[in-house]
Amino acid sequence: MFVRNTTMSAATALTLSTVLMSQSRVYPTHWASAEGNDTIQKPFTSGRLVGSVGYRYLQILDGVPASSIQRLRFRRNGAAQSAFKAVSLTLEITASVAKASAASPWTTVDANHGTGKTIVRRLAVLNMPATTARTPLTLPSPFEYDVPFDKPYGFAGGNLALEFRVTSRGNGAIALDACRGSNSDPNPLANSLGSGCKAYGETSRVSLSHGISHSWQKGTTTWTFSGNNLPPSGVVVLALGFDNAHWGALPLPLTLPGTSNAPSGVCTLFISPDVTAAFPVQANGRFSQTFSLGLDMRFHGLDVHAQLFAPDARANAFGWVVSNAVSRHWIAPWTPVATSYIDEVGGSPTVHKHEGLILELR
Repeated sequence: MFVRNTTMSAATALTLSTVLMSQSRVYPTHWASAEGNDTIQKPFTSGRLVGSVGYRYLQILDGVPASSIQRLRFRRNGAAQSAFKAVSLTLEITASVAKASAASPWTTVDANHGTGKTIVRRLAVLNMPATTARTPLTLPSPFEYDVPFDKPYGFAGGNLALEFRVTSRGNGAIALDACRGSNSDPNPLANSLGSGCKAYGETSRVSLSHGISHSWQKGTTTWTFSGNNLPPSGVVVLALGFDNAHWGALPLPLTLPGTSNAPSGVCTLFISPDVTAAFPVQANGRFSQTFSLGLDMRFHGLDVHAQLFAPDARANAFGWVVSNAVSRHWIAPWTPVATSYIDEVGGSPTVHKHEGLILELR
C-alpha cells in the first residue's frame, strides 16, 4: 500500500513542497516561511505594569516600504504544543518612522519615535483568542492574533517604530514566535511525532530515529535513519513526506484499519508517504540507511517528515506495522535580524538589540 510515488525525485519533491507564505508583509522577512529561533511573551502577556503608564514596548522593523497599514498580526510559537487560553488586555499602539535602525536603537522608547508619529490604536481592550493544542510539526503557525488599527496608517517608508503600551491584562501566557541574533550554520529544528506499534512477538514498539550532519557553507547534508524492533530479516519501507496534516483527501494522523484491537496495538499513519524506498532489515530487527544530498536555500522553511512501514501479517489484520514519525524544519543562515526592541518598566528602559517579534503587516 505504501510503496507509491517512487518515481518522484528528491529535487522535485523539495521544489513542490517549498510553498512559501507571502513574504511581502512579514517582518523580519527571513522568517516569513520559517519558524523563528526565539519566543517572546512581551508585550501582551508579559512585562510589569507600573502605575497609569503601565508597560511600554517599542519594536523597530528595518526596511519597511511605504504602505497603508490597517492591522498587525502575530503568530504563536509553533514549537509550543499546549493550548493557549484567551487573554484580555488594555492596549494602545503608536507608530512612526523610526529615528534609528535595529542596529543602533536609541536607549529609550520616546527617543526612537520619529516623523509621522500617530496613535493608530486608542487605548482599548484587546481580546486575544484561545488557540488549540498543536503538534510540534505545525511550523510556523499561522498568524492567528489580530490587532486592528482604528484607521489605516499611511507609513512613509523606512524603519518602522511600533510602540505598544499595556495598562492592564488578565492572567494567561501566550508564547509568540520571535527571532534574534544571527547564525551562519543553523541546525534544523527536530521533532518526533507519536509512537509506533509492535511487530509480532516484540515487546517494544517499532521506533525511528534521524541524525543529520550538514554544512550550509559547503552545501551538503547527510541524513541517517535508524529503526529498531522491526520484523527480523524482513523488509522495511522508509517514507519521506512533506505534509503531516493530510495524505491526499485523508486527514492525518490516521489510525490504520484492523489495528485497534490487534496484538500490534494501534498503528498510526502520521505523514504523507510522498517518496518511498524499501530496504532489508537485519536479523536483530534493526535497520540503518544514510543518504547524502545537496543543501541550498530551497530548504528554508521546509518540513521533511519520515516514518517506517514494515509488512507483518501476524501483527494485525492490516498486515503492516509502523514506527513513530520524525521531522526536520529547515532554517537557512541569517545575518543579524533587522529588528530590535526597547521596553520600559516604570521609566527604566532596556534595549534588546537584534531581537523581536515576527509580525505581519496588513
